[in-house]
Amino acid sequence: MAKYVELAYPIYEGMPVYPGLPQTEVDERERIANGDPWNGSVLKMYLHAGTHVDAPFHHDSNDRGIDQVPIEDFIYESPLLLDVELGENEYITVDMLKAAGEQLERSDMLIFNTGYWKYCNEDFVKYSNGFPALSVEATQFIRTSLPVCKGRCN
Repeated sequence: MAKYVELAYPIYEGMPVYPGLPQTEVDERERIANGDPWNGSVLKMYLHAGTHVDAPFHHDSNDRGIDQVPIEDFIYESPLLLDVELGENEYITVDMLKAAGEQLERSDMLIFNTGYWKYCNEDFVKYSNGFPALSVEATQFIRTSLPVCKGRCN
């Protein structure tokens, strides 16, 4: 049987969101403990909050929305986690990618652990504005030399 791992921050009322975006709200409508026949909640959450995927539509009004991206596009057989400790506004380089050697060539998804995730709850403004990123050269290397889909995780 296949094993899947979900990569996501928890969703909860008051979770960190990008400055200026609406806060996440959870309205616990029904509760068995209160005599209701089931537990039910209403979740109000901005689509760009928490762990999310930017659909092509996010940057191009003529492109696909997330509902048009097949679920299979999010399932990988050989993901590779690269630990590259980086600070504010630092870049992942081609040399950092190449350091993974043959594993890099066999992967169908890259996940970068830059360690920057620690700022998500400590200093969200820093987390959301000064995060590490791929250098232009590393982005070009991935697009031209490696499998089709890649990801990034702080």
